Amino acid sequence: MASAIAQAPTTFARAPHQRAKGEGRVAVVARDGVTRLADLYQQGCCKIRLPDRRSDGQEVVLINSSGGMTAEDDLRWHMTAGKSTHLTISTQACERVYRCNGDPARLNTTLTVEDGARLDWVPQETIMFDGGRLNRKLTVDLQDDAEVLIVEPLLFGRMAMDEQMREGSLRDRWDIRRDGRLIHREALDLEGDVESKLASAMVAGEARAAATILFASPKAEALHETVRQHASSTIGIALFDDRIVVRCLARDGYDLRAAITPVLRTLRDGRDLPKVWNT
Repeated sequence: MASAIAQAPTTFARAPHQRAKGEGRVAVVARDGVTRLADLYQQGCCKIRLPDRRSDGQEVVLINSSGGMTAEDDLRWHMTAGKSTHLTISTQACERVYRCNGDPARLNTTLTVEDGARLDWVPQETIMFDGGRLNRKLTVDLQDDAEVLIVEPLLFGRMAMDEQMREGSLRDRWDIRRDGRLIHREALDLEGDVESKLASAMVAGEARAAATILFASPKAEALHETVRQHASSTIGIALFDDRIVVRCLARDGYDLRAAITPVLRTLRDGRDLPKVWNT
């Protein structure tokens, strides 16, 4: 009699999607009047490169080696400018936020600027693709007369590639403190039908690119009029005590850069933006 061998159907457990996680940390100190690296730590997909140091401080380039962000990715940056130093931080490329099928990607940045120091946080654009979801938080702690320059450019799709962000979410939070006292807070929430919301005249008037610039410094009032002279008609500028806040909406990323670059150069005392902005 022929024997039959019963075999159970083969089942495969669905492996969880791999998530990008990383943390990077940089600290600089002043030695003999020169800004020098004191601490560097990189883990996971967060990579850090140091271009040739210039006489006016240390430049840092941040890299997300995963190539972009999607559901449940988690990146954390910690940057510290020690007393009487100058630290400039940018990104090697635009950060990309792709369609998320789960919880939003998370990006947390902490900047600490000690007495007499200056930190320029000038990353390239964050591109939100259709279905992208991002929760982002920026925390800044300033001591005494420390200075900080912040720019966060955003693109909702790339017009040159005929891309649009139709739906998704962006939750963006800024908390800026001086000597422990809150001096500035930003909150942006876009959720659901992003395309329709951006089309509203009360929101973006169909603009697909936006940027916020903040300069907190005892020199803010003295620079306010000069910034106005270098600003285009698409830019709004406000002065609050010791800080300048600039808002810009533009048709696309090209127009956005053209509008904000003269303002950033003015706030950087005439210095060009990091070379990675031109690569």
